[in-house]
Amino acid sequence: MVFEHLALNVTDIKKRVDWFVAHLGLKVVVAKENPPFMTFLADSTDRVIL
Repeated sequence: MVFEHLALNVTDIKKRVDWFVAHLGLKVVVAKENPPFMTFLADSTDRVIL
């Protein structure tokens, strides 16, 4: 099975993104600066998007 993407609703998006990058090795591929602040993170294979 291959995941296309997974969505999470979180508070303090900047803090959460920093945590995912630092602890899970994800990288930011899209980050919207305006509400709803949709941010897309990818793993090292660029296949799993969060």
